[in-house]
Amino acid sequence: GMWYQFKGEKGEAEKALKRALTLEPENPDFIYALADHYIKSNKREQARQLAQQFKDRYPSSPIGQNLLDMINRMGKYR
Repeated sequence: GMWYQFKGEKGEAEKALKRALTLEPENPDFIYALADHYIKSNKREQARQLAQQFKDRYPSSPIGQNLLDMINRMGKYR
């Protein structure tokens, strides 16, 4: 899915990442990748939901909180 981003096809990237997540909903890489995609696309609410999901599902990992921090910072500079 990541290769789409470099070509600027955001809709395709999102579709590919959502499809990957449907196939493997427990895969932290896919949750992270889609959250990261939403952050880069300025879709804060979608990004926040996934970050929270990551945090709830993998509480021992700092990644969920790191994503939430990143999303919270987004609002301050807009």
